[in-house]
Order: sequence, then structure tokens, then C-alpha cells
Amino acid sequence: MPTRPAILPGRFYAAEPDMLRQQIMQWMPPAKEKREAFMIMLPHAGHAFCGHIIGATLKDIHLPDRIIILCPNHTGNGHPLGVWPSGQWETPLGSVSIDTALATELIDGNAGFQADTFSHAKEHSIEVLLPFFQIAAPQSQIVPVCVGTQNLTHLRAAAQAIAHSWKKENMENKPFLLVISSDMNHFESEDITHTKDNLALEQVMQMDAQSLLELTSKEKISMCGRAAMALGILTAQLCRPVSPNMTLHDTSARLTGDTQRVVGYAGMHFF
Repeated sequence: MPTRPAILPGRFYAAEPDMLRQQIMQWMPPAKEKREAFMIMLPHAGHAFCGHIIGATLKDIHLPDRIIILCPNHTGNGHPLGVWPSGQWETPLGSVSIDTALATELIDGNAGFQADTFSHAKEHSIEVLLPFFQIAAPQSQIVPVCVGTQNLTHLRAAAQAIAHSWKKENMENKPFLLVISSDMNHFESEDITHTKDNLALEQVMQMDAQSLLELTSKEKISMCGRAAMALGILTAQLCRPVSPNMTLHDTSARLTGDTQRVVGYAGMHFF
């Protein structure tokens, strides 16, 4: 079974386990009550930039035993809907197991998903989230899906397959959470980034996948996980009514002080 080694310790997050755990627990303090969510969106930059947003978004959410993570494909490698099929992913905090049964269900569903480790091998946008999951819900298993297509026909077919699995697993009392990994606009001024982020987030709040893809293209909004979010929206529409809720929206200027070349980050719940 394939094992994906951690490639980002010491770069995107602390390499030393105790330090990594301590930092995450500061960003993600225990909550008195936790709510069930259908889907969440988390940023995926270095923890120093967006760890507070990841923690603030996760701390009030009950993480089930199964999590499907939809991430962008920054490298262009691999299949447009690449699923890591089995085995485990490593972090400094240990290993996270793949939910092989759920991954196989997607791959065998004739909806465009394919077993593919190549698309994930150098993709950072899931690995940075895993230490948070390991602390919040160490028993959870994941299905990593790298979304490298913005074709609405393909995304709708993929949404049908995820929705089919969601309905089946809920009937068997084995629910899963959808996690969308995405940063917002990249490398423009803070003012422009806030404007562009708000335009994209408005489409997300309206649960309009097509408008999200069209607007981000037309306005050159470099929300890297827009296709993953579109897939999440399309899936939600097939499963249950959801209510989007923003947790935090910030930029890299908070850390660097540079307001001329920033990246936007946002966290969201979909209850």
C-alpha cells in the first residue's frame, strides 16, 4: 500500500512534533460544543500565515471518522480527478490512514475519479491540514482528491458520485465530512485582494458553482481551489440544504506587513 511521506515539515509548518502540537492547540483551543457540518473550507498556506484560520474553523466542528478532502492541483501533474487510493500519509505527528473503501467507491463509480498518486506527490494543499485533523480527531481516515478540472460537466458527474456515497454512508450511519482546501486571491495588493476575495466568496455564499468558476475567470481571481469548491457546492446541492458561514477572512499582510503583494485566506462552515 502506498505511503506518502511528509514533504513540508520545516517549511510550511514545524518539523518538531511537540512544537507543532503546541502551536496547533493554541490556534484550536477546545470548544464546549461542537456542531455537525456537511462541508468546510480551509486555507492551505504555511501555518504561520493561516493556522489561526484553520484552527478557528475546525474548533467548533465535530470531525467524523471519514473525511473527503478536495484540493487544487498546483503542479498540473496526474489525473484531473486523482484519488489517493490506499495506504497512509505521514506527518511529524504520525500517520493518517486512507479510507480505502470510500476511495474505491469513488474510483469504481464511473464518474471520472481515478486512482492516482502522482497528482498528490508534490501537492501541498492537503498535507498542511493533516496535523490539525490528527489533533482534533486522531481516529479519522481521509480520502485525498486532487481536483484539476474546471469542466462543469465533469464536476457535475463527480458530484453525483460523491453524493451517492454520502447518501449511502449516511443510511449506514457512517457519515463523512467534505473539506475544501483553498486559498483566495494571490499576489496583488491587499485592497485588490479583499475586493476580489469578496466577489468570489459572494458566489460561494450563494452556492453558485457556475458563477464562481465564470467570475473567477472573468475577473482574474486566483482562488486556487475554485474547482474544488465548485465540486463541493454541486455535491451539497444533491445531498441536503446547507447554510454557508464565514469564520475568518484575512491576508498574509497580517504576518508580513507587506500590503502590496498579499495572499487571501478564508475559512467557512457549511451547516
